[in-house]
Amino acid sequence: MNKTYILAIIVFSTLLVAGCIQIGDNEQTKSAKEALKTVNSRLLLVADKVNSGELDESLSDYNEIKKQLEPYVYDEKVDSTVKEQVKQVYEQIKTKIEVINVKISIWNDPTIISPDWMDGLEWIRDNTPHDSKVLSWWDYGYNIQAIADRMSIIDSGNLFSSRVIEAALFFTAKEEDQPLRYNDSISHSISVIDSTRALSLNPSIQQDNGTFNISYASPMDYIKYSNISYVILDYAMVGKYSAVSKIANQSQYIDVIADVVPPGPGQFGPFTVEGTNPPIVYYNTNTSGQRFPINNICTQTSIINVSSDGFPGCAYVYSNRLFYVNWRQEQQPDGTYITTPSDSSAKSIFVKLWFDDAKSLQHFKLVHTSPYGYVKVYQVIP
Repeated sequence: MNKTYILAIIVFSTLLVAGCIQIGDNEQTKSAKEALKTVNSRLLLVADKVNSGELDESLSDYNEIKKQLEPYVYDEKVDSTVKEQVKQVYEQIKTKIEVINVKISIWNDPTIISPDWMDGLEWIRDNTPHDSKVLSWWDYGYNIQAIADRMSIIDSGNLFSSRVIEAALFFTAKEEDQPLRYNDSISHSISVIDSTRALSLNPSIQQDNGTFNISYASPMDYIKYSNISYVILDYAMVGKYSAVSKIANQSQYIDVIADVVPPGPGQFGPFTVEGTNPPIVYYNTNTSGQRFPINNICTQTSIINVSSDGFPGCAYVYSNRLFYVNWRQEQQPDGTYITTPSDSSAKSIFVKLWFDDAKSLQHFKLVHTSPYGYVKVYQVIP
């Protein structure tokens, strides 16, 4: 036996004794694997309880399982592959807990969800395949899972993930075939990275420094790779559009759909509404006393051009309210915002879905409207 070989054996033995080399799984990894095996068997039993309506007992079981896995989520001594498996199950259980909490809340007080939302979610539950995935804004995610019994693309559990940015990019996109791009310099703290999203057409990737680099060939590529079958929106999304736009545009500018409550007949702050079918909406300047028409009128069935030399954007008169699409707030070097008219969001997919009922979109079809028109469901057409 030569000296080099003997020396190698001595070095290896020394490292092994010191714990620098591990043969097989360490105790923490063995324990994590055993916990996963136990949990996976138990989850099947809990799912049966959920389906039988035993919500309180199911909630207790899920909390116990979550507590059982929690130590391994943060244990650096657990093998990285096993740890990732534990994290994925742990996050799924957290979502199940939130969904059951929503179900229990609705059971105790059905009025916490509006009749229109209940109608839309029940329609999805009763009229779509069980494996359908549904896109909406993040704050409706758990309701979709709890009432419609369908998977939502985003919910408050992944509020600070790339999924919210992707949805914002989709709703603010101007065309179904335009590229979706997002490159930021802000570190986002999220606990789980969905590595399955690293697909061939450059989807969302969280970079090593915690920033997001998102790139899709088009909104429809995002829809395809997220496997989205339906979109559900409500009236409140009109007011939330500014937050959606702010996320999509990294706070550099915010496209606002102004919801103006009338102080008197035909008067909406600086706006005046005259005529019908279609009405003409004028913007009244404060300085010169002049007034200018808004170039387009949005209705629930179409976008009508009424002028070519007025203010850009689109005015929408509905239910004794006026919405002005677009008001843009652009960030200045000092961090403040100035407001100017713009025609950006009037061309967005969200506006085409909500105001135009998807008639100008090739890949979306309005399939259900709630009784009072506050919730709409759209089917994705490949």
